[in-house]
Amino acid sequence: MFLLRGLAVSLSVFFLLYAALSLAIAKGWNAVVFFGERRSQQHLADIFFLARILPFAAASLTTVLFVVPSFLLFEPRWSQERLRAIPLFLGWAGLMLLVFGLWNAVKALGRTTHVVRAWRAGAREVGREASVPVFCTNPALTAYHGTGEASPPFAVAGIVRPAVFMSPTAAAALSAAELQSVIRHEMAHVRRHDNLKRLLFRACAFPSMQHIEHAWADATEGAADDAAVSSADEALDLAAALVKLSRLVAAGPARASSDGRPAEETLTMALLHAGTTVPARVERLVAWTQPQCVAAARPRPYTSALVGAFLFALCYGPMLVGAHALTELLMQ
Repeated sequence: MFLLRGLAVSLSVFFLLYAALSLAIAKGWNAVVFFGERRSQQHLADIFFLARILPFAAASLTTVLFVVPSFLLFEPRWSQERLRAIPLFLGWAGLMLLVFGLWNAVKALGRTTHVVRAWRAGAREVGREASVPVFCTNPALTAYHGTGEASPPFAVAGIVRPAVFMSPTAAAALSAAELQSVIRHEMAHVRRHDNLKRLLFRACAFPSMQHIEHAWADATEGAADDAAVSSADEALDLAAALVKLSRLVAAGPARASSDGRPAEETLTMALLHAGTTVPARVERLVAWTQPQCVAAARPRPYTSALVGAFLFALCYGPMLVGAHALTELLMQ
């Protein structure tokens, strides 16, 4: 009974915090957008990612750091207190939320493995960029699978061992400079670990949060565009590549995964994912200017971390007592 009560209380607090923070961010999304309005695309993508992952991270840390230890320390082992319906129901809801997230992540990994295996079938390695292999997919990919599946013009797949994939039609449509600009764009996704972030989104699935993921996807494409160019000529090369590839996609078959699902449901970062506004990206690149380097005082993260750790250790005991008092209210 002690273990059952501990699980019920911990999962109840996790569910309540997760749901409350998720709803708060969903309702206050306009404020988040306003906060990142004048920031760079890289900072905007980071803000959207933090906003999306914050409810799960905060609920998990609160449960692990405060609720579980306070219950183990202060709750009597042989209490005759009955487990009431509310914490039991909330605990069950929290457990189902975790199980659904895990299943969603495993399913996304399975779909991605299936799609990438199809892309690798008959593909040839045409080079490497910072130890990341670049593959040219099989020209007969669609006919080979017989499902209407077509490899994207350009995409990066993989979390532990990423790889860049390009279709031969897309590669032939671009000049050497345009091709290099697109590969630099995809390498920016590798450096930012964007496929891992997609996996975290799948594991933290929650209703009414899809619009945040779409906003993040748009911002991270802009961030990769910015990271791929360092001069006006490179910006124009990438803009030209986007225009050519968007026309190529518009003229070709609709992309879908081999199980009939949209390719955007896989853990891959395609250059032209669904929802991307190509004209806006091209306009930004055409208007590209050299960023100004502003000297700023270097922060001292180690000092701040040490001070924060000291204050946390100093207040940890009283916080555990307060956490146990709050969970007792939940049990009543």
